[in-house]
Amino acid sequence: MSRVRRVIPLASTAIVLACLAAQAIWTRPTAVTDAASVGRPPAIRPDYADVVIPPNIAPLNFVVEEPGQRYRARIQPDRGQMIEVFSDAPAIAIPATPWRRMLADNRGGGYQVDICVKAPDGRWLGFDAL
Repeated sequence: MSRVRRVIPLASTAIVLACLAAQAIWTRPTAVTDAASVGRPPAIRPDYADVVIPPNIAPLNFVVEEPGQRYRARIQPDRGQMIEVFSDAPAIAIPATPWRRMLADNRGGGYQVDICVKAPDGRWLGFDAL
């Protein structure tokens, strides 16, 4: 009886992990390679354009105020690894661990934020970098 009690939780855990892995593979964001340029910066709230980012601040999450079905924000520092966030909602939530790593690697450097929005007609629209 005790052997069965040990096997059931292990099997349940394996099933849950397999489902999470399958979901991650099937819902993986696709690269935005063919975005049509809009020719202007995106409207975001709060507006972080031309701000100095201190090296110990929490992620600067924001909302893209452009209509769309899907959103992509790419934060490219002068030094260090870029962060790319995909969202089905206009709210962009930057993961804390990559954010902290990026700030540490890019202390004193600049950043560029590129935002793309998937329009209701299915086309990706690229905005001027912030």
